[in-house]
Amino acid sequence: MIIVKLQGGAGNQMFQYAIGRNLALHYNTGLKLDTGTYSNNLAASGPENFNNIISTEKTTSRRYELDNFSIQAEIATENE
Repeated sequence: MIIVKLQGGAGNQMFQYAIGRNLALHYNTGLKLDTGTYSNNLAASGPENFNNIISTEKTTSRRYELDNFSIQAEIATENE
């Protein structure tokens, strides 16, 4: 199993997914995406909450954007 920890904006997410997908195909295994840095993103609920975001190592003001594309990966659980 390949698990890719996503960070950054849409471009970085696409690149990280592509690398993970390539590794998963090469090793004939599954691919999961760690979206944990986006899970507490208050900006996703609307611009009125954007100023309430507290920047920490574990969260970002960026949004998970790969759900806009037809990707072949599952979201990793917190335990994974």
